[in-house]
Amino acid sequence: MRQHATAFGRGRAPRGTVLLVAVGSARCCGESMRNEPTVLVVSQENDPQFSLLNSVPHIVGHEPVAFASAASEPVVILAWSGEKSLMRDVFTMCADVRWVHSRSAGVDNLLFPELVASDVPLVNGRGVFSQSLGEFALATILYFAKDLRRMIRNQTAGVWEQFDVEEIAGQTVGIVGYGDIGRAVARHVRAMGMTVLANKRHLPQSTDPMVDRFYETGELREMLARCDYVVLALPLTAETRHLIGDAELASMKPTAVVINVGRGPVIDQAAMVRALTAKRIKGAGLDVFEQARAGGRPDVPVGQCIVVTALRGPYRRMVESRYARVPRTVSSIHPRRAARERRGQEPRILTAAPAHEASRLSASQRRRQHAT
Repeated sequence: MRQHATAFGRGRAPRGTVLLVAVGSARCCGESMRNEPTVLVVSQENDPQFSLLNSVPHIVGHEPVAFASAASEPVVILAWSGEKSLMRDVFTMCADVRWVHSRSAGVDNLLFPELVASDVPLVNGRGVFSQSLGEFALATILYFAKDLRRMIRNQTAGVWEQFDVEEIAGQTVGIVGYGDIGRAVARHVRAMGMTVLANKRHLPQSTDPMVDRFYETGELREMLARCDYVVLALPLTAETRHLIGDAELASMKPTAVVINVGRGPVIDQAAMVRALTAKRIKGAGLDVFEQARAGGRPDVPVGQCIVVTALRGPYRRMVESRYARVPRTVSSIHPRRAARERRGQEPRILTAAPAHEASRLSASQRRRQHAT
């Protein structure tokens, strides 16, 4: 039986699926547990999914004091949820961090100076939520096209009313940020007969069967003017912050809907509220947002917005099928050897899926994201 600890107590846990393991050379089961890093789960809540960690020593906490007992030991930090200041405090208090893992694909909440300058591998969850977010984007499109809000309202009131709805086949979706999430959106909407446009920083060298036309960064407004639905799937960087503002919203059709499944500050929220209030666009579907009022809800016109404040997705299935493969990528990296080899080289981010690949984030890219 393996010992484990949480901020809520200590105990002995049954063996189970190994989600995170040592970021070092493989160790046999008979070796001392002192040689195995402790997983520090930084989270604002005690999520039921943490039971998947029962096979490794771990601590769950929402403040630095919860991890004090492991501060001098080898640790792996799992950044589940919390402010950047909390992540920074936990990282800087630990003497031997072997690996930092971000649950999400976005890592802007982890790019504080100490981690940016360190040799510690940073692993993200690229691809883990793509299928779920692709489905959410399609669901939002159907919500507005079929006026599901009206259907639900009539059902609640017991009213039988005929009204016109739209067919989405033949309509145009513009995807801003054509990465893993963007491709998932394209697969879903293409299957519905929609025209797909994509805005990408670097145009692909080969054709993509899912996309009718690619637009360069400078052609964004030209693409937006053609779209019935605009899906944002961008990371947060200095260049993407408030990428969608008054001018971009003004270039959209008055019947257009903007859907954000990337990072909240990519949209200038105040500009979006102005556009919605003045009915310059039809609506918005938000999985993320820039600012919230009391209770966590953004200050947006409710009738024109779908707001999802906690799109969890099928975590257990995704964690077991995706995150459980991470050790195959990282376990081959001996922490001390990797640190020596990487001194003076560009820092990198390893990705959780596919597990056999390691994607690089250049030093300039890391600095750009850190600047936000």
